[in-house]
Amino acid sequence: MLSGWNLTPKSRNDCTGMLKIRRMYVVTNLESSAASVIRDNKLINSTTVVAVSGGLDSITLLHVLLSLRTTLSLTLIVAHVNHGLRGPESDADEQFVRNIAHAHGLPIYSTTLNVLLQAQQTGSGIEAAARKLRYDYLIHVARQTGARAVAVAHHANDAAESFLLHLARGSGIHGLASHAPVRDLTNHVLLVRPLHGVLKTEIQQYAISNTLQWRTDSSNTNRQFLRNEIRHTLIPALTSVFGSDICTRISRSAGLLREANEIVQRTTHDLVSKIVVDDNTYRIPIVMTEALGQAQTHEVFRAVIATLTGNLPGYSTIQRVWGLVAAEPGHSVEISDMHTVWRDRDHLTFSKNIQHHETVVTITADGEYVLGKRTLLVETKNHCKVTITPNPNIAYVNSNAIVFPLVWRTWKHGDRMVPFAKNTSVLVSDLLTNAHVPSSQKPYVHVIADAEGLLWICGVRPAERTRVHPTDQSITIFTYL
Repeated sequence: MLSGWNLTPKSRNDCTGMLKIRRMYVVTNLESSAASVIRDNKLINSTTVVAVSGGLDSITLLHVLLSLRTTLSLTLIVAHVNHGLRGPESDADEQFVRNIAHAHGLPIYSTTLNVLLQAQQTGSGIEAAARKLRYDYLIHVARQTGARAVAVAHHANDAAESFLLHLARGSGIHGLASHAPVRDLTNHVLLVRPLHGVLKTEIQQYAISNTLQWRTDSSNTNRQFLRNEIRHTLIPALTSVFGSDICTRISRSAGLLREANEIVQRTTHDLVSKIVVDDNTYRIPIVMTEALGQAQTHEVFRAVIATLTGNLPGYSTIQRVWGLVAAEPGHSVEISDMHTVWRDRDHLTFSKNIQHHETVVTITADGEYVLGKRTLLVETKNHCKVTITPNPNIAYVNSNAIVFPLVWRTWKHGDRMVPFAKNTSVLVSDLLTNAHVPSSQKPYVHVIADAEGLLWICGVRPAERTRVHPTDQSITIFTYL
């Protein structure tokens, strides 16, 4: 097995020397930690993409996995992301990683990304934009190569930094429990952190004892990034007060929170499965929120919003949605550019916003018509007895009261109709409210009209002028499916 490599460069940031490998192997905490993660997640005899930046941590991770390659039957693939933020320095990092991959006969995938453009387009920070693009690329490489896992070099100090960062931001259990040793990147690809339980000092000692060479990222000292401020100011301060194992203890606390969070998520998953309507709609009964209480309801909200939008909601979003529980029907909260939560009479409805297209279907004669996901059947019966069956989705209309062509469309604000059994015109919006149509469903309501006005609010109420009399010889039947 491999114990180390020596690139024998002129400087630590140079990779021009030839690779020399020492054939000594000593089991260390790094190797045992990595082996445990691999075994526990059944990654033996599988392909793993190793994210290698060229820095100390990722170079050490690659060396550790190479040391375990034969024992655990690992197929390793190197992936490098050039964020293009440090000019020639970034390019030199990429070449450094290429040299190492080639020296070991490992396939390497690399890309150069425009992080600044991503940050501008999304309004996110540089770190967030870089992380999003980086993981998207790693997933791409994993899918392309059939890898079961992507390995990154995060360690115990990183976990402590993330914990403190989320704590400072006021995060809940989800944020504080982040940085798990393993999690799903996609349905078929795992993100693994083989050095999760290892301290930075152990990584440094391992690298030095194995004469590893690595690149130094100048941005790691930039105090403009909050994580660097935590790393260089807060962690040393905590270490001076609580001792050198503070990162281990913080990481352990995060682990305990993860265990608690797993219990919460299992319960939440069961609850969410009971309120799903379709891929774009969830309906939570108000009585359920009262029975669950605020804390557990918040977890349900969080899971539903994350599923619909693809993003974990923040504290303020959860609070705004919780406010709808006590609100009057008709109130709503936007949870993304494309999703809204509505307070209906008895439910909170989480749904994708309807795309308002002025689609109009012209009805010229009897037949079958389609508008969106709905179907309308039109049938005229002459000189025969018709049995009128009460059904909100069927309208019986005096054929002499309507003039073809008809139009079938979504109702619009300002639409009015004299409803059945009334003699004055009423706004459709008021008729929908009086009929207790949920606010979340109002945008989807269709109407049928002729040149003189509305004939039927589909599924809700017909117009008075369509009333069928016993002497009528021709009846048109609309069936709304």
